[in-house]
This record gives sequence, structure tokens and C-alpha cells, in this order.
Amino acid sequence: IEDDFVDDARPPWETVGATLTKDVVSHELMKVRLLNVTHSAMCYPAILAGLTHVHEACLHSKIRSYLELVMLEEIAPTLRTNPEMREKSLCDRIPAYAQSVLERFENVAVKDQLERIAMDGSEKFRVQGSSVVREGLALGLPMDAFALYVASWTHFVKREVESGAEVKDMGAQGVTAPFRPGGSGLPAFLDMVDIFGDLAYEQTWRANVTRMYDTIAEHGMEFALDVVLGTVSAFPDSIRSDLRLDNPTRVNSMSEQNGDEAVVSVVNPARLNALDPIMYTSEMLSAPESANVQSR
Repeated sequence: IEDDFVDDARPPWETVGATLTKDVVSHELMKVRLLNVTHSAMCYPAILAGLTHVHEACLHSKIRSYLELVMLEEIAPTLRTNPEMREKSLCDRIPAYAQSVLERFENVAVKDQLERIAMDGSEKFRVQGSSVVREGLALGLPMDAFALYVASWTHFVKREVESGAEVKDMGAQGVTAPFRPGGSGLPAFLDMVDIFGDLAYEQTWRANVTRMYDTIAEHGMEFALDVVLGTVSAFPDSIRSDLRLDNPTRVNSMSEQNGDEAVVSVVNPARLNALDPIMYTSEMLSAPESANVQSR
């Protein structure tokens, strides 16, 4: 609560847990990004995973881990470096605040519906989400979780259009046009400068969203969550296609071998430190002397 009252006359709210501050902007920024933006990032993957309520999403092990990734690895760094975060002591409270947000989300009694949160996605991303992505990219972050957020949102809109359902969005005419007859799909969706701003011209970001979009289309939402969380890696066809498990040549050659060579798990190397040791085949390690994995 902004502590700015006539003659300083106010109830002693601080005695019952409220925070009174002269600088409410820092608190507002942290709340909007860690609660509102996370709400939006949650709803589309959760809907595509077949869930209905917020508490179901927050109690889903993969989505819960995804939300923690969104909050602590992609949103938190933008808060710590944002000039509007003038009350720097708040940065130390980000993990605790993120945990309190998740506890609020998992409250079964609320029964908040994901479809409600999915409303007005274009305005929410334009006003709240896009700046997080821009700041994260400027910090050198891959912003994989936000790429999945946008890819899931796109799939959600596409599904609603194809089923004839109403897309409840103030910008419905614009966001649905790419998936109506004559539309070019995802490229046209990402071209909407009024929503994405200069992200519409950020090719690396667009490529990442496209990779996530294709992963959802080909393998489903649960697998896409695994990709972002680093428990599997989606190899593009153009990169090391000889190592893809669905490569016919590799499958045939493996079946002819007498040994027990097999890929146990493929992970995103950027997240290895947070995972248990992973088994790799020797052929997958381009630089085994520097790889942070166990191999055979």
C-alpha cells in the first residue's frame, strides 16, 4: 500500500501484515510479472494438456516445474536489472514471493478456470509479457519458457478457430486471422507488430517460438514441457539428424548391433547442473572431455 495519506492519518495496517511503502512501483512491477504474467504463461500449456482449473495446473508436476522456471529463471533476472525496481531489497524476496504465488494458485477452493485467464491474451502479452521477453533477450537469456508460452497460445487460438469456438479477446479479429482461410498460420501470428512490437523482427526469438510450436504439433504438450524443462532435447531435422531416435538409418544400425548401446536420456545441456547424471552414448558427445555428463 502506498503510504501517502492526508495528514498521515490511516489505520495501522502494518500491524496485521500489510506492507506500507513510499515506492509502490517496485512492488507493482514484481506483482504484475510474477503473478499476472505467470498466470498467462500457465493457462495455455495447461489447457492444451487437458486441464480445466488453475489448481490442477499448479499441482501438475511438469507444469509446476515450468512455472518455477518461468518465474525464477526468466522473470526474476529482468526484475533484478529493471531500473523501476528502485527498492532493491525486494529482489531478495523474489523466491519467497514466487512460492507464495504458487501456493495461491494451488488453492483448490478457488476453482479459478484456465479459460477465464486465457481471455484477452493479446492485450496481456502486449502490455505485460512482451517487455519481459525483450529484457530477458537483452540479458542473453534464451527465454525458452516464454517461447513455449507464445507457442501454446498460438496453438490455443488455432484450435478455437478450427473448432468454431469464440476466441474471447479484444483483439480477436487480428489474432484469429492467421488461422482462417487465406492466413499463413504462425508466421502471420508472430508478424503482429501491435502485439509483439520489435519481437516481430527478432529472428532468433521467432525461431525459438517456431521450434516450440512444431514440437507441440508433432509430439504434444507434455513432450514440449519436457523439452523446456531440459529432460529431453528436440533435435531439429537439420541438426545432427543422424542422432535422432526416429532416424531410420540409426534405428536399423542400432538393431544390428550386439552391444547394449542406447540413448537413455537426452537433455538440454544448459540445464545439466540441475539434473541427475545423464547417460549418453559415446557418439553423442562431441567433446567428452568437457561434457558434464556420465557416458559410455
